Amino acid sequence: MLHHIIDLRDFSYVILKKHNGEAYAENGYKFQVMAYCCVYYMIVAEIIVVSILKLGVTFPPIMHDRKFFTSLLFGTLMFLPHFIFFRVLLRKLSKYPIDKDMSLEKYKLLRKKVIVFVLSSIVLFVGVSYVINNFIA
Repeated sequence: MLHHIIDLRDFSYVILKKHNGEAYAENGYKFQVMAYCCVYYMIVAEIIVVSILKLGVTFPPIMHDRKFFTSLLFGTLMFLPHFIFFRVLLRKLSKYPIDKDMSLEKYKLLRKKVIVFVLSSIVLFVGVSYVINNFIA
């Protein structure tokens, strides 16, 4: 799995360097890698939330009255672990050098790999929610 994330990081760096320059790519690739992997994290969050709703857990009345505060609190609690995990992961991946001068063949291969990665995350997101919602009591 580490190899795939390194490939994703390298592809993100090269595509940002191509379109926005090297200065932007130095910091922008981190956010792009987190965004690519966010849907996989949302699958885990989705399983937790749908399971809580299916179990019939009720929320305190204060959460119904203050929807903005509740949304802000849950949004922070849901994405803070993802953000922290990827900051630590990208710090550990920094010991592997970025392939800044990637060959055209490798670039085309990684582009296909990223497309499959993103499409499979979307299919899994929709499929998992469908299965949990319709087949789990």
